[in-house]
Amino acid sequence: MEFGLVLRWLLLVLAVGAVGLPVAAVLFRRFPGRGAALALPCSLALLTATAYWVGHLRFGWLAPVAGLVAVGIASALAIRGGVGVDRAHDRALDLDFRAYAGAATVFTVAFLVVVAVRAVTPGIVPAGGEKFLDYALLNAILRAPVLPPEDPWFAGEPVRYYYGAQLRAALLVRLTGTPPRFGYNLALASAFATLVVTAYGLAGALADARGHSARLGGLLGAFLVGFAGNLATPVRALFGLLPRDLALRYGHGVFQGIRAPYEVAVREGSSVDPFSAWFARYVLEGTLTPFPLWAFYNGDLNAYMLATPFLLLVAALCFAYYRTPETDRRRRRLLVFVAVPLVGGVLGVTSTWSLPTTVGLLWLALTFADADPVTLLPDALRSRVEFPVSDVSPGDGALDPRAELRRVLGAAGVAGLAGLLVAAVASPFLLFHTPTNRGVGFFPPRSDLVPLVLVWGVFLAAFALFFWPRVRPRVDRRHVAGGALVFVLVSGVLLAFDLAAVVLVVPFLVTAWHLLRLDADVGYEAVLVVAGAGLVLAVEFAYARVWPFDPNVPRWNTVYKVSMQVWVLWGVAAAAALADVLARVRTALPDRPLDVTASTEHARPVLTVVAVAVLLLGSATFGVLAFGGHFDQTLDAEPEPLTLDGTAYVERYHPAEAAAIDWLDRRSGTPTIVTKPGTVIYTWVNAPSTMTGLPTVLGWSHEKGYRGREAYQNRRVDVEVLYTTDDPRSVRVLLDKYDVRYVYVGPNERQAYAGPQNFSAADALDVAYRNSAVTIYRVNESVVDAD
Repeated sequence: MEFGLVLRWLLLVLAVGAVGLPVAAVLFRRFPGRGAALALPCSLALLTATAYWVGHLRFGWLAPVAGLVAVGIASALAIRGGVGVDRAHDRALDLDFRAYAGAATVFTVAFLVVVAVRAVTPGIVPAGGEKFLDYALLNAILRAPVLPPEDPWFAGEPVRYYYGAQLRAALLVRLTGTPPRFGYNLALASAFATLVVTAYGLAGALADARGHSARLGGLLGAFLVGFAGNLATPVRALFGLLPRDLALRYGHGVFQGIRAPYEVAVREGSSVDPFSAWFARYVLEGTLTPFPLWAFYNGDLNAYMLATPFLLLVAALCFAYYRTPETDRRRRRLLVFVAVPLVGGVLGVTSTWSLPTTVGLLWLALTFADADPVTLLPDALRSRVEFPVSDVSPGDGALDPRAELRRVLGAAGVAGLAGLLVAAVASPFLLFHTPTNRGVGFFPPRSDLVPLVLVWGVFLAAFALFFWPRVRPRVDRRHVAGGALVFVLVSGVLLAFDLAAVVLVVPFLVTAWHLLRLDADVGYEAVLVVAGAGLVLAVEFAYARVWPFDPNVPRWNTVYKVSMQVWVLWGVAAAAALADVLARVRTALPDRPLDVTASTEHARPVLTVVAVAVLLLGSATFGVLAFGGHFDQTLDAEPEPLTLDGTAYVERYHPAEAAAIDWLDRRSGTPTIVTKPGTVIYTWVNAPSTMTGLPTVLGWSHEKGYRGREAYQNRRVDVEVLYTTDDPRSVRVLLDKYDVRYVYVGPNERQAYAGPQNFSAADALDVAYRNSAVTIYRVNESVVDAD
């Protein structure tokens, strides 16, 4: 086990976060610890944004060093501008290093959890996810002289896939001097820990704003975002206790998402010994709903996962705006037109799916904050967009539709302006390097009620406990029975039209919106409820037609990219809600021993505590079962040695190719190689380009989504001709067309092309490397160029 590498990586990341403390203090001055828990994501966002732009001029060491310098300069400016100044007493306040130590402890625990998981199964393997894609991008970035990097699976062209996640990993790899085969797993661990500590900071701030314990709220946020799972796992385990015929009769909604024959799905999906963590993401039929613990447990270094800390950072910035008085226009402009665009731009390069959510979060914060969003505009422009409103205020118990429309539209206009700045930060990628797509589709097959409850039940139950004490005083008991009847009838009609999400989510969305505008003792956690509900509903009615698009499962890609965003937003909101619920329970509990039969009022707090405990224990089931089965491997009679070397398995299972790949990896620059295309993905294909970052003429069929099917097919035909033709001139033409420097002939190539031609007979190629399984030919450039 590489303990030295782990310690060095951990200390550097925490040091980068410490440097950003003054920046966090400026942005989050009303947060507990002056935003110390959010210092690390702030630093990483600024580091990445700077390195991204500098990298377009020169990457290498210049970009990461420039990123560090930018963090230092921003902190220096924050200190010089009075980051620690208490203007009421005209004196300096110290930064809260104690609070940062607490956040660093949370980060370290989460970091070591993933380190431990990956030490048992460190392999960057092709099966079971996108690890080959992620590692190929990481290596390609590390080889790149400038950004964007050359596509390792489409030689000669820049990457056409968001690569901000791998860029951030590459920056840390370079700054720590860590070999990428270890850096992959360490970057994964630090990304998870950054998500957890960001959730800790934001949830703690939400609880603190209500006068509750920031530590309790933060720990609940860290757990619900980072360590909780959906309810499918515990409910399926309970079905495993039933007689088989009962489980088969009543389990359709519980097991429908598992892609297997129904009886097999029930048998294997309900098993806890052995337990398959793979099934936990298969709940909704025709798509996936992964959550952070599942994703990081699986071990991809993928965009939709690594974007989550920065999505929460955007949410935190919006909360900082939400709490800023209208009179402090300078600070509000800093948050809306500087901080959010910078972090949103980083999100755009990391996972473009998060861009609409970024603008949407800002729009909601602008809509529900006390400050009028129009006041952010210059006075000359502001006078043109204002129109008269009534004197009715939220506290009067009624809302003026014209005032509400003005606020909503004003917030949309300001959010749109900020969105243009977000796009500007990410503009090199958005303008020139986005993948191809076929637009937006509408009205896909929708989700059923039971699976939706299994996915989102923990959060919705927390929101119900939070909202009910605020709704109950506003309910006229004379109309309860009639209202319930209407709700049941309307719900029945909606369910008949396959609109289960509307039945389940819209009541929470409407309740949160209404209470926010009535100033009914709800705060920013309700804004996050609205945001998550909007995303859940959006994917029920629209989907992106991106690769791999299958008309049979049209929203496959859309739901799983968006559901991760919902999880982190609702996880933080649910943490704040439960912190409030527990605080109310504590207040309601009598001082004397409780007799639950004596009074309903006395029994209610106990039942509430039981409900919260059931929710938390149910959501912990996945982690308990997954980790228990995972670490059983270390108790075998002859366990594998613990390591974070993601490519150690290659030497064991592909020894001859490992030696050839090592030889290629020692080549400097980015010479183009040619290998068999990865038409059958998630298998040991295109390993030379993946493990080295050297561009190959054509890699995995993901490139169909990035370039289009025709471009992929044209290269595929050319590669086949290169390996099979008997015409030396055709070989030279193709080598020149793609500027190939090395031709790789290994087991995959021999099997696919029935024994490729003897390239050594061609005057354009010489043997550069050979072992028992692989021959690598070097292109004679003078012969090819002269042809």
